Amino acid sequence: MKNFNIYKGLTVTRIFKVTVLFYLVILSVALLVDVLSLSSMYIGLNSAIPVLVCILCTLSALSLIRLKVEYVWTPIVWFFGASALFWGIGPLSYTFGNPDTISYMNRIYEVSPEELLRTNILNVVGMLFVLLGYLITLSIFKIKEVRDRVVVKNNIDYSSKAVFWLLIIGLPIKYLLELPYEFGMLNFIPPRSVTLFAQCTLFAIMLLAFRAGKLKGRSALVKFLLLFIPEITISFLMFNKAAFLMTFIFSGLGFFMANRNLKTLVITMILTSGLYAAIRPIVTYARNEISHLGQGHSDASITQRLDILSKGLNAGDMHSKYKKDDEQAWWTRLSYVNCQAFVMDQYDEGNKGNTLGLIAWVFVPRFIYPEKPVLSVVGQDFTEVVLGHRYGYTGVGMFGEAYWNGGWPMVMLICSFIGGMHYLITCNSLRQITRRQYYYLPCIFLGISTGYRIDAWFVGGFFGVLVVYYFLFLVTRLVVRLRLKSI
Repeated sequence: MKNFNIYKGLTVTRIFKVTVLFYLVILSVALLVDVLSLSSMYIGLNSAIPVLVCILCTLSALSLIRLKVEYVWTPIVWFFGASALFWGIGPLSYTFGNPDTISYMNRIYEVSPEELLRTNILNVVGMLFVLLGYLITLSIFKIKEVRDRVVVKNNIDYSSKAVFWLLIIGLPIKYLLELPYEFGMLNFIPPRSVTLFAQCTLFAIMLLAFRAGKLKGRSALVKFLLLFIPEITISFLMFNKAAFLMTFIFSGLGFFMANRNLKTLVITMILTSGLYAAIRPIVTYARNEISHLGQGHSDASITQRLDILSKGLNAGDMHSKYKKDDEQAWWTRLSYVNCQAFVMDQYDEGNKGNTLGLIAWVFVPRFIYPEKPVLSVVGQDFTEVVLGHRYGYTGVGMFGEAYWNGGWPMVMLICSFIGGMHYLITCNSLRQITRRQYYYLPCIFLGISTGYRIDAWFVGGFFGVLVVYYFLFLVTRLVVRLRLKSI
């Protein structure tokens, strides 16, 4: 493991410059083939580009972690990881997936080899300008990195205090707002800017896992399990794959923090992949059963959810009732090619999207203007456009959404902005984690989410989170300074 890093000896800036150079070479070849319409090369390029994207993203993420392990807390590492999945492994489904898989994806939009190449070019351009935005912002601000000598030594004690405050924040929001809304028990929509902090429980789980791995005592392990087991159970009943898997991922990160062994991350990735394959058919079955009741995903009560699970287990058809022939479900979930091709053709035909026009509503609190549009329904609106119903949240990824709203100029603008924000958040996160300032953990989590949610819609999944991040960061900083002055 000591010599796996091909970027060995390079700084962060050089890692990014090397990666940018590779993307420029890939883009040049792809554009040449596309312009000259060399159809004989489409199949080869449509295989090679995603593979290269996956390799470059993986190596970049691992290299950053090897240079400084605290990079695991930054959005740029998570951005690389998510990109390896969605823009690397996902598009390969059209090249190596079986006929039923391709047929299933073509139900949304039939993708030709030419259109597949265009989506691969879109992803390369998006990645390229995210990195360029990161490098340009770095060259402008040149924020000085915090050195390890300022690290607080008693991080175990600080982690205990952080767990306490994370649970004080996260548990009430999760169990008094998020879950009642999820289970159809509220007659109003909780503000997204508030329910975001229900995710504080994930960081509490991670720090408890860190303490269990560091202290290696029964008491620390029991405390971890007392939070881990209920969280896993609740996320399963929500029929939310992401929430379920993130609980395992953050637990793995906690143990990784304790032993600093990359094998822990590898085991976590393997375990998460296996769990995803196991729960996906269950979640698909449950969500389809809820839709047959004439309800949305967030309207079913706990009793109804338990009845659905009981019915499926007793009938023994949970894994097969909604199975689409032999389609490789795990692969179709990672592929946004069909939706990207659809919106790219829509824009080229003059049917421009307007999802970015919602950005002004981010600054309007719902309690001031209750009629504020619900930003999260954009996915349902798009589902209705492509599938004819609203029982789902279909996405196109931020690169595809940018093209739909403004073509290539908008892709370059949005991706550069994303890269610049990733740099600024990364600097903040490194400073706070290196100094073990755990009271910033809610901010750090929001920063991480801007990295891995690249398949979300831009206004709700990135810009809205960004606004909440900086508001919370400023409030936390003010509170900490006031408290220090009062001591």
